[in-house]
Amino acid sequence: MNAPLHIVLSWADWADLFAHYLMLSLMSVGGAISTTAEMHRYLVEQHHWLTQAQFKESIALAQAAPGPNVLFVALMGWNVGLNAGSMGAAFLGVAVTMIGILIPSTVLTYVAAQWGHRNRELRAVRAFKQGMAPRAEILGDTGANHPDRWIGGLASPDLHAIAILFARDEQERQRVAREHAAYLARTPGVDVLSALDLDAIPPFNYARDHFGYRDRLTQPEIAERTGAPLGTVKSRVRLGLLALRRALSGEAGVTGEPLGDGPS
Repeated sequence: MNAPLHIVLSWADWADLFAHYLMLSLMSVGGAISTTAEMHRYLVEQHHWLTQAQFKESIALAQAAPGPNVLFVALMGWNVGLNAGSMGAAFLGVAVTMIGILIPSTVLTYVAAQWGHRNRELRAVRAFKQGMAPRAEILGDTGANHPDRWIGGLASPDLHAIAILFARDEQERQRVAREHAAYLARTPGVDVLSALDLDAIPPFNYARDHFGYRDRLTQPEIAERTGAPLGTVKSRVRLGLLALRRALSGEAGVTGEPLGDGPS
C-alpha cells in the first residue's frame, strides 16, 4: 500500500470512531458495503485518518480475499491504527471498527428473530413469512439462481480460489494477465476453470459511484438536469422497463411508441 499518514488519535477519537461505526451498522441494510460512501466521508474527507489510496485498497483487498466482504471494515480500522503509529493501535482499530459494525445489526437481528418466533402465530407474522417465501426463488440460491445453474463452473467442487486482477488501462491489464498466466504455468495441478474480462465504463475520472447505471446518471441526477419531479422520472423509468420486458418476452401490444412527452 501507499505510504501511510502520521496521525495522533486520542481516546476521544477512538470512542468517536466506535460510535460512528455503531451508527453505520444500523444503516447497513444492504450489507456493510452499502455504507462505504459515509465511511469515505468520515475517514478520508472529514478526519483525514486514511488516504484515498488506503480506502480504495482496503475495499479491493477485502473483495478479492476469501471470506465475507465485511473484512474491508477491519482493513480500514487496521490502516487507521497503522497511521496512528503502532501495531497495537492497528489491532485496536480492527477491534473498534469490527465490533462497532457488528454489534447493533447482530443484536437487532437476534431480537427481531426472537420476537418473530414468540409471535409466530400472529396474523401479521404469518402474512410476512408467506409473502417472503416466494421471494426466496429470486433472492436466494434456489430455482433459477441455484449454484448448479451458475455460469463458468463457479459452483464446481473443483473450484478452490478466485483471482481478481485489477488494472488501470488495457496495457496494464495485458501485463498482469501475462504475469498471472506465467504464475499458473509454474504451479502444477492448478487450472483455470473460467475467466471473465471486464472494462470500466468511461468517464474514468467520475467521482461518484454509478450503481450499475451505464451512463452513470442516477434518477435524482436526471431529475435535477431535466427539471422534472423525481417521482415523474421514477415513473417513466419504470414504464420503460415494463415496456422493454414486454418487448423481450414477445407480448402483444408493444408498438415501440414513446411513452409521452417529458424526460425519458
